[in-house]
Amino acid sequence: QVTILDDVAALEKLPPASFDVIHSSHVLEHLPEPRQSLMTFERLLNPSGVLVIFVPNAGSKNARKLGVRWGPMICEKHCLALDAEFLAQVLPEFGFRPKFASSPYTAPFGEFSFLNADGELLGGDELAVVAVR
Repeated sequence: QVTILDDVAALEKLPPASFDVIHSSHVLEHLPEPRQSLMTFERLLNPSGVLVIFVPNAGSKNARKLGVRWGPMICEKHCLALDAEFLAQVLPEFGFRPKFASSPYTAPFGEFSFLNADGELLGGDELAVVAVR
């Protein structure tokens, strides 16, 4: 059985290491301060757990090409434009070692430092992150 919790107050009441997996799909880009959520993830995920994050890829080929005209992904409903570089810097602050892939997910997940300079391997419009401790 899978229980989905989407109430912050309910999450705050849970003891540390309550989850084996935390899945965040298209949530972080809506939050003005994602670090608060990452602190919650760090507290609630057990030491051998897995954090899975999906966000619109602000480092995608389309986002880089269209800039502020990358309309359907970044607008008033999305507070943040997240990319792999940002998540590669922030997630380790919370004890996570992230690996990245982007749509259409034909390439394996890899560490950010192994990507080529133009981010070609992460050119898709959706970014996936799998992070462990």
